[in-house]
Amino acid sequence: MARIVPDKTAGESVGAQLDMFSPLPAGARVSVTHDNGTEFAHHERLRDGLGMATYFADPYSSWQRGSNENRNGMIRRYLPKRCEIRMDMAKEVREIVDEINNRPMRVLGYRTPAEAFADELLTVPLSYCRCIGELEGAPPFSLISRRSSSAFKSESTSPVSGFNRIGQTATGR
Repeated sequence: MARIVPDKTAGESVGAQLDMFSPLPAGARVSVTHDNGTEFAHHERLRDGLGMATYFADPYSSWQRGSNENRNGMIRRYLPKRCEIRMDMAKEVREIVDEINNRPMRVLGYRTPAEAFADELLTVPLSYCRCIGELEGAPPFSLISRRSSSAFKSESTSPVSGFNRIGQTATGR
């Protein structure tokens, strides 16, 4: 899933996350880990609206969000960090994310992230699965801000990454 947000404001950013995470079963949206950018100032809306725990990585500690940084690097192969991202580029962004999600990865036993995410959804208790038919894709969940110099904010709630699921080294807020 990916979304281009018109700007880097907290309202736009968290609103886009709510739209992306809402269709997921509750068991697949346990937590999210943010960096310390001002665009995540309204993180409590995720907690209150969806029951998601929100964590923040320590400043200058990108290794605490390793899977996120890896996905950012993959996206930047297609869209360099300072390229202009326009609202009318949604189709292109969707194609990039789809291609990345359907690329086999050694760490996943040469399954694709889409396959791994689908397998994980099968482990979510049935009481959480009322909307599985509505899902359209797999991680990464990307927010792409048109005005951000570091334009890519990807969050994966996939248990495959482990870190975001339990917030091992992140500081909970």
